[in-house]
Formats: sequence, C-alpha cells, structure tokens
Amino acid sequence: MSELQIKLPTDTWVDCTWDKFIQTIEDPLYEKAKSYYHNVQLRIEMSPVGPDHSRDNGIIVILINLFGIAKGYSVVVNWTISGYAKSIT
Repeated sequence: MSELQIKLPTDTWVDCTWDKFIQTIEDPLYEKAKSYYHNVQLRIEMSPVGPDHSRDNGIIVILINLFGIAKGYSVVVNWTISGYAKSIT
C-alpha cells in the first residue's frame, strides 16, 4: 500500500515541528528547494531558475532593447542569468 503524500504550500510560513522539518527536506520532492526553519515554522521556496526561466527573461530583455532602439535611447539591458548547476549526491 502506498503512503499518501501531501504537498506543503511554498513561499509561506507553516507551523511545523523540527522532526517534520527534517523529514520534509529529505523528501525528493523538495530536493531543489530552499528550506528555512524559524520559531517552530517551516518555509519552502521553489526557485524558478533554469532554461525556461532564462528564456522568459531573454524575451523581456529583447523587447526592452527594441523599445529603446525605436525611441532612440541608449539602452543596454542584459538580465539573462540562469542556474544550470547539477548537484552531486
């Protein structure tokens, strides 16, 4: 019989015991998440980095630069930063 897993809300503080916090951060579902524990509360942040996020930012950068060119502004915007690091376990 499989165990039912409940996905915790992200980007908000949730009441949690220390043992539950340790159990949660060891879960493969939250492998790439940033986890915090403070005053008997847990916070999990899922970071939107990677190639898809970088592509979205790239479109915005191109549009801002094209707008600057059309208006005659000297705009140089380059925000395309993304994380491609693979963790070693």
